[in-house]
Amino acid sequence: IDSESLLTTKVRMVESLRDMEVAATLLDTEGPEFSLTQKYQQLNCNLAPLAPESDSFALLRRYLTNGQGPTHKDWDLELAAAFEVERHNEASRFQPFKQLPNRMLLWHGSRLSNFVGIFSQGVRIAPKEAPSTGYMFGKGVYFADVASKSAQYCGATRARPEGLLLVCEVALGRTHDVRRAEYMEGPPRARHSTRA
Repeated sequence: IDSESLLTTKVRMVESLRDMEVAATLLDTEGPEFSLTQKYQQLNCNLAPLAPESDSFALLRRYLTNGQGPTHKDWDLELAAAFEVERHNEASRFQPFKQLPNRMLLWHGSRLSNFVGIFSQGVRIAPKEAPSTGYMFGKGVYFADVASKSAQYCGATRARPEGLLLVCEVALGRTHDVRRAEYMEGPPRARHSTRA
């Protein structure tokens, strides 16, 4: 490995392998007694499809359509299906942050191979061993208010244009606002998040 960009690429590959290992551990249990229901239960979440004729589906479609960034006009986003995801005990994990001001619904994009890990363990920060290159504002959990920005992280291609996006309630709290890339270990004191 002879460059930072190649190192970043390789680290992302290792992160994807870690997430695939989580998926394999959860879903690759042998034996006829290990049913699809048992595999679903190991995700530690409830997945419920939204009916295409529902108000929630229509609202999500509008949010997606209106979330096409001006610099992302070479492709369009289309909502094929939507699911409500409730991770077990997520409400209690979110409780300490519920009083923070400035909560928003934001997009998070990730490769399909990461979703078993996301469903079972939540959206995670890159491990401390991972190099910090490739993270504009340091290691953290990245969200966007523009769907097409998050869609860039789904790994979709023209040949395979499908991807998964999450819409998450994010407690931003008091933000540290920046206008350019700035590596940091976390937001400054008395701030809860970084917003670019």
